Order: sequence, then structure tokens, then C-alpha cells
Amino acid sequence: MNTSVKKRERYPTTHRRNILGSHVKEVQREYELTEDRSWWMELRFNSHVIFKWPIGIFYYFKYMFSGKRDFPVYKQPLGGIFPVLSETCSIGLLSDWASFTSESILAGDELKKKNCDITIHMGDIYYVGSRKDVLLNFGEKGAWPWGTKGSFAIPGNHEYFSTAEGFFEELLPRMGINEGEIKWVQESGFFCLENKYWRIIGLDTGYHSVKDTFIKLTLGQDARLDDVMIEWLKSKVQPFAPNDNRGIILLTHHQPKSAFEGFYDRIVQQLIPVFGDKRSFIWFWGHEHRLAFYGVDAQKDVLKAFGRCIGHGGMPVELGNQVELDEPEDDRATQQSLIFYDQRVNSNHRELKSLVNEMVGFNGYATIDLNHDQAIIRHYDVEHELPLVTETWQVNMNSGELTGAIEIHASGLTFYKNADPSDAVSIRNLL
Repeated sequence: MNTSVKKRERYPTTHRRNILGSHVKEVQREYELTEDRSWWMELRFNSHVIFKWPIGIFYYFKYMFSGKRDFPVYKQPLGGIFPVLSETCSIGLLSDWASFTSESILAGDELKKKNCDITIHMGDIYYVGSRKDVLLNFGEKGAWPWGTKGSFAIPGNHEYFSTAEGFFEELLPRMGINEGEIKWVQESGFFCLENKYWRIIGLDTGYHSVKDTFIKLTLGQDARLDDVMIEWLKSKVQPFAPNDNRGIILLTHHQPKSAFEGFYDRIVQQLIPVFGDKRSFIWFWGHEHRLAFYGVDAQKDVLKAFGRCIGHGGMPVELGNQVELDEPEDDRATQQSLIFYDQRVNSNHRELKSLVNEMVGFNGYATIDLNHDQAIIRHYDVEHELPLVTETWQVNMNSGELTGAIEIHASGLTFYKNADPSDAVSIRNLL
């Protein structure tokens, strides 16, 4: 275990999904992590505790008038498409990881042991995606598990709370792939990694996730895909083109469906004309801090996406109060084709001191091992060496169809209405 974990228990880690609260939490964390107890630091910390709302509004207006950058595009010849996946390679996935919590350190350490060729962060650098936040997690002393050949990242909403300055100017220059003496740098918050059999597409849902007009002070999120990125998908990537039968694995930060929280179905509507309704694919997302598996209902899902929420990378997985666990909403769970989820309580959680009124679950990560036309996906938590769940997918290179199988290794996972695990990997009528 990392010897510096103890210090990370000192500051509160509860979640804030708006600019106001996140900037206040940022200052509180900075106070807890520094040895400086000067009068200025004490005044700054106490003022952010006592006057958090007026100070939070100040940060909001600062954001409002800082100006939003144009949607970044690729300038290098590859144009965001990286033909870098060998026919056998491994990829590690972490979402909502960059939180500098004890659990995120453990998740990073455990994924590092897997020695993946490529690792990908799927969004949210807490609390506001500043340069300091990036260095804290991805800098020389940070715990990010760099891939042996490189790493990539897509932004969430928290990166844009500071207009994504840290993401684009501090993080992306470190991201990309090494090809001998050449390094292909990731230049924007979207990409396509590909080989002969598979394509892994990462999309930026953070750019439009923060409202940026004066009258929208409530900060309701939109998370739509920018037109520039849609055009890139249509003209450059062309997923599911008639003569391209490679398997697709899609990565976004924001969720297209959820049985527990709100979801962003506008993303789905934007992707329908691009992906079509004939072929199935695998879709990973984060934002919601839990592990959950969703199936495909042939009667109502236009996009044939097998959904995996893996937003449990580093922030506390808050399962409910000390009396009862939060449960999915029945109507929504049925509508969204929820199959199973992880509702196990983690009594070893290292941040419990700051979450005394909450029951907390397990943080974790996923790995993808590509072996020619096969993709083996393993889901882990930070407390166990063996995977919780293993998915095995085969892509038919003549038709592009995906065939999946699933094994549940852990006891205690919750199956919605006694669903069959196979429902998570097969298209059927779940109504």
C-alpha cells in the first residue's frame, strides 16, 4: 500500500457537480494537504468554509467571464485516428479517478500491476481540473498508471470548471502513444485507437456539459457532442461503414442511460445517424460513481449498445445512508435495461472518516485484452486481486456482429429483478 495514503484521509471527499461547490472544495483540499498554516492560509480556508456560497458565486462569475476556448481539433497528420493497437494488446480504463483520494491511489497502484500497453482516463479531474489538480494526479509524484506504450484521456465536466486549462495545457501534452522514437501526442479530448479487428473511440462530452451563459446560473448540464466532433466521426472515423466490420468500443464520460440518476439521451440521439441501428457495440461511461451493467432491448434501444458504468475509479461510491441502501428506480431501471450492479458495502473504505453518514462501496477499474478478433474485459475492485466479472467478446469480421459471454466471479453483486447475467451480453426483449 502507498505509504502516503494516510495523509489523504484528512480532507473531505464528498462530491460537488457544480462550479460553485467544486472551487470551494478545491481550496479546502489545498488547505488540508499543505503544511502551511500561515494566517493567510487559515483566513483563506475559513472564509471558504463560512462564506462558501458568495465565494462560490465569485468563482462562477470568474468562469463566466474567462471566455470559452474554441473546440480543439487535431493539427497533426493522424487527425485523431491512431493506428496503434497491435493485434494483441491490453488497455486499462479508469473513470472519475483523478481525485487524490486513498482509494484512487490504490486503484492506480492495482492497475499499474497489470502492465497495460495503454491506459485511459475517462474524465473528471477533481475538483476543477486546474493545473494543480492535473499535476497532483498525473505529475511526477502522481499515481496515474502510465501505459507501457502511452496513455489517453477524455474530459468530463470537472475539467471545464476551470475552462479545461489544466486538461489541454498540462495533461494532453503528456498523453499519446510512443512509436519508436516518435510520439504521437493527443491534441484534443477525442480520439480513435484502432487495429485490424477493433476500434476504441473516446469522445468529449465535457465541452458542452457546463452552461456558459449568464441566465443559466443553475448550471444544468447538457453534455451534447460538439458539431466538430460529429463531423469528425462521420467523415474521418466512419464507424460501421459498409466495408468496415471491426468491433467498436465507445468511451464517454457522461452516461447515456442510468437507473439511479439523470442521464444524457441527447448524446444517443446525436449518435444514431452516425452509428446506425444495425450493429452492436460496447459502451463504457463514468460520471455516476458506481459499477453497473446494462443490456440491450431489441424492442426499444435504437443504438445496440451494451452499457457499462465504471465511474467508481476514485471518488467515494456513496450507496446510501447508514439506515438503507439507495435502490434503482423501478420504472427507469426497466426502461434502461439494468441487469446488475455492485451494491456491496466496503467496510475498509479509507475515506469513511469524512463520510460518517454514508455507506460506501468499492472503487475499481477495468481492463481490455485484445487478442485478434477477441476482446476480454475484466472488471476489478481495489480490494481483490481476482476480477469481479469477466466478459468475452468475439467480432465476426464478415458481418461485424458481436458475440458475448459473461462470467460472474464475485458474490454479492445485485441482479435487478433476478436478471440473468447473459442479458448483459445478448440482445433480447427485456420488457
